[in-house]
Amino acid sequence: MTTTINTVLNNQDFLEIFKRLPLQDRLIAELVCKRWKSACDYLWQTNQQLDGSHEDFVEKITGHIHFSLFEVVLKKSFQFITKINFSCTPNYSYKQTLMDDDYYYSRHPTVDFCKMKKGDPQHLESILSVCSNIRELKLDSAIIKCDDECLSELFKRNKKIRALELVDYKLKGHCFSQLSYKYLESLVLFTCLIDNAQFKAHGKNPPKVKSLSVRHSMINHKEILQFITDSLQQLDLSVDMLLAQHHEYSLGLAKLIDTPSILKNLKVLRLSDVIDVNDHTLHLIAVSCSELIALDVGYCCDISDQGLQNLAPLKKLKCLQIDGLDVSSDIFLHLNPSIRVLTAIGLDDITSLVVAKMIQRMEVLEKLVLDLACTEEYSEFVENLVDEIDEVGIKERDVVLRLGILEDGFTPDARLEILNTPCPAFLKLFMFKNHSEWPFKNYL
Repeated sequence: MTTTINTVLNNQDFLEIFKRLPLQDRLIAELVCKRWKSACDYLWQTNQQLDGSHEDFVEKITGHIHFSLFEVVLKKSFQFITKINFSCTPNYSYKQTLMDDDYYYSRHPTVDFCKMKKGDPQHLESILSVCSNIRELKLDSAIIKCDDECLSELFKRNKKIRALELVDYKLKGHCFSQLSYKYLESLVLFTCLIDNAQFKAHGKNPPKVKSLSVRHSMINHKEILQFITDSLQQLDLSVDMLLAQHHEYSLGLAKLIDTPSILKNLKVLRLSDVIDVNDHTLHLIAVSCSELIALDVGYCCDISDQGLQNLAPLKKLKCLQIDGLDVSSDIFLHLNPSIRVLTAIGLDDITSLVVAKMIQRMEVLEKLVLDLACTEEYSEFVENLVDEIDEVGIKERDVVLRLGILEDGFTPDARLEILNTPCPAFLKLFMFKNHSEWPFKNYL
């Protein structure tokens, strides 16, 4: 009896082999014999996700999307596809979207998106013509173009979308009238310009959106308000300072948080750069959002020391971002002691003594991010801090504190000198490259 690979391996062995093959090679393998084709067909039928940023879909030489391969795979798996990702961001779960700035700014490690060819609307139409079971949809204009008509057809065919993400699109907005909100849990509109978003989230099935982000987007804020209900757990209204209409965001928010029952379940709130977020706004947040875990009010210029002290009632607050605020360093001695992560980049008068006293007072603080280039004696800050820690009598700590330092402004030798500074066992130093590395994701 002749021994062949077909007699040695069983069906499960073939499945394990073929599912590890690049998609191009799997298409070749299924042409070998009926048994191999049967195994490949089974894998196509269990394929529930199309990830446009996956290396299989990117031509290695040009860096362009391999749309012909995408269409072949789509024809084989269309009735089983529930997740479609044509986003430049890493393929995170939609439940992570508001917890990590890397989600917005990072690029997939295997893809050079600077070389990536723009898509063509007919490629989106190929999705429209076959897919009707999409649950999670992520589209980015850097990969694929689409307009209101294409999205309208897509929303009509797929009535059970749980997560929708649109990145960097300019739309008229009538497509949203076709979107079903019965199952929608996450809505992300990042750097989008939408003239007239015709959301129809009200009606027989009011929205139960848990995560909502209109980060850096220009959109009619009144339309967004209908998604803010007691189901909401994550809310990001952060804006770009150059947006002409960002004044509206703060006005709408102030009215919302004045009704405590609406935001009673909110856990993550991001208001970076929102004009007119002030001390009274923080007071309303403290009264309305008793479940709040993470708060970002960076660069909200109307917040003072008193405003941050207003957050004292938030007993569950773990993460606070106060970058760029015009407050004194003494505020560190009055912050909620329950905070575990604090970022304070751009505060000009931070002294090593104040930081040492804060470490002594905030016993559960695990991560502190500073910009030492803003201090007068930044080259000696860490050495002074170690001395001050000893001076205030901190001998040990139950929680290790990681002190993060923005590396901008330091030479490689200066960075190395800082990181090599002898420190107590409970103090660990690290440096980070850019401000987009939101430090809260591992603490929520």
